This record gives sequence, structure tokens and C-alpha cells, in this order.
Amino acid sequence: MSLLKVFSEEKSFKDFKVTGNLVPYTIYDKNEERNITKRYKRYRITFRTSTGSWYEIDTQIQESIDFLRRNKLSLAGLFKKYNVIRAYLDFPVFLSIDDEIINQNEYFPISLLKVTSDLGVGIQLGIYDKKYLDETNKDDIEKLLLMHDRGEY
Repeated sequence: MSLLKVFSEEKSFKDFKVTGNLVPYTIYDKNEERNITKRYKRYRITFRTSTGSWYEIDTQIQESIDFLRRNKLSLAGLFKKYNVIRAYLDFPVFLSIDDEIINQNEYFPISLLKVTSDLGVGIQLGIYDKKYLDETNKDDIEKLLLMHDRGEY
């Protein structure tokens, strides 16, 4: 369940019109309440780029490459219209380190680096410890994704 997070200092995304496959997952305004103690510092729109699970980084990556390629022109237009200052793909994964595994590596293929570079999009890897999640509960997973999206971790 990877996300493309897009930020602007100047313009709200609340008037964004859905175009093709570009359907927002969330939209937040600057100074909107983020949680009890924090507010958003910038305008932000987020798109879900993959439905791959947090165990499936390869699926998240391939679906995100496909998403960016399919929406390249629309995203470039969005970035220009809203004076975007930062955009990045956010890949959440579960920590695989345990008593038997002491190292975790995730590979980002050149095709991902090329399409993100062409658009001016960065990459973030969020690593979560699965012991805090009931993986059989879809509501827990969706809640965790929303918390991940909002930065409430």
C-alpha cells in the first residue's frame, strides 16, 4: 500500500479535480489538525500507488512504477499548477529482523529511479515492527495506513 505524497507551500489541493487514474487518497490543508498536538505545515495531497501488502515491497515498487508512468503527464501538470515543493513515494514495509535475521535490505530498481527522477519525485522507506499489528484485521491495516499517511507514528 505505497503512497505518493505531494506538498505545496502556496496552494491548497482541495480544488483538485480527479483526472483519469489520479484519485486522491487524502488531502490536507496547511494548519489543518494532524493529531492532538500537531498541525500540517504544508498543503498536501496523497495518492495510493499500490495495493501491495507491507510484505510485498517488489509489488509495491512495480505497481508504483506503473502508476507513475501511466500518470506522468497529469502529475507534471499537478506539480506545476500547485507549485509543488516536494513529492515522494512512501513505501511502508514490515521489519524482517528477528532472532534469526540480523539485516534487512530493500532493492530499488533503476526503472523506479528513472521514473521518479524524471518527475522530480523522491523515495522514502517506512519500516514498521509487525508485532504491534493484528495482521488478520483489515481495519487495523487500513488504520495503520492512514496513520502512516498522516505521519502519526
